[in-house]
Amino acid sequence: EGGTIVLNDDVQLTEEDKLPDVACTIRSAGETKYKLSGSPLTLNGDLTLKNITYSVSRIYANGHDLTIANDVATAWSFTDYSLYAGSTVDSTAADTQYISVQAGDFAVIASGRGSTTHTASVDVTVGGTAEVELAGAYMGATLNGNVTFHVADGVKLNQFLGEQSGGAVTDGLTLIISGAPTMSTGSYSTYKASVNKDSFGTLDLTGAATDFITENRNKFTGFATVRSTT
Repeated sequence: EGGTIVLNDDVQLTEEDKLPDVACTIRSAGETKYKLSGSPLTLNGDLTLKNITYSVSRIYANGHDLTIANDVATAWSFTDYSLYAGSTVDSTAADTQYISVQAGDFAVIASGRGSTTHTASVDVTVGGTAEVELAGAYMGATLNGNVTFHVADGVKLNQFLGEQSGGAVTDGLTLIISGAPTMSTGSYSTYKASVNKDSFGTLDLTGAATDFITENRNKFTGFATVRSTT
């Protein structure tokens, strides 16, 4: 009702379940964060998730806007929860496509999955208490357009790959850091503009804290342009 689906209990989705063809919000009734789990979802309209415990393996935004609100929790999982701007087939966004993640532990990819082409200008914002891995183009996939990532103060950034192996962003790639996000120091913690090119894209540190730049500037590699206050 009114564009909102209210959960009154945990919900297990199946492959037959289909999201609405219009923009909608899915949230829990009251204060309890009911669990939304099951098969991968493909969006048919813009989607906002609020006050739920997230346990869906993948969401394919399919060119639509996707918002993970600041009161969403992610259930423990052996594997990543992946959010793709594209789909498992070629996809297109009518206007600039916005992906916002304000909580939870997610991998956010601006392309589709597999050998697909997603034609779009994608704007990804991560903030709040989110813990993320970010990628511009998945392995073998093409983002036919440009992508901008905004990483806000308070976020934990575990990995950044502008282009994964075999993936391609045809136009521009920009990573904008604000404040002092936490950078993971694990063995898989790579912060690289592209694994396919010697240099690519822009790293914008003009809004980053001075201490963050001092401690982390050298962790970012392969950017063609670096904007910094120091």
